Amino acid sequence: MKIAISEAGANAATAPKGSRIQRVGDFYNAFMDTAALDAAGLAPLQPELDRVARMSDMDDLIRFIGNMVHIGTPALLMGFGPEVDLADSTVYATYGGSGSFGAPKEFTDLLGNSAGAHLLEAYRAYVQAVMEIAGRSPEQAARSQTRCKTWNPRRRRAS
Repeated sequence: MKIAISEAGANAATAPKGSRIQRVGDFYNAFMDTAALDAAGLAPLQPELDRVARMSDMDDLIRFIGNMVHIGTPALLMGFGPEVDLADSTVYATYGGSGSFGAPKEFTDLLGNSAGAHLLEAYRAYVQAVMEIAGRSPEQAARSQTRCKTWNPRRRRAS
């Protein structure tokens, strides 16, 4: 899949307009244009950062989490959504669960190999920065970042 999407990105400019190659390739290239992403900086996130800055009570936090669920972001503190009902697979049920603050499990292989080592280091720096933004002292934030070093991405939970 990765090869097919990458090839679509390489061929998007010359593919017929509206074709699958052009559409998938343009979508892929939009995410791979790191120069444009870097140039944009935090500007695309500023409205959400402003919402966070305006929070003053639990009601604001609940509304913020609800909005995150509504726009389809990963569950930060908690998540809600429809899934096939475990008791009756012909209907859907709404489930809630805890969110996470960490690397999604889908990235464990990438972060666990030598090619992903630089990404793991970047992730550790991210954790430390977020903890400092959250009000932790630099020492406390460093301890949180250090815990990432003991994380074993090769560990699998039995299904």
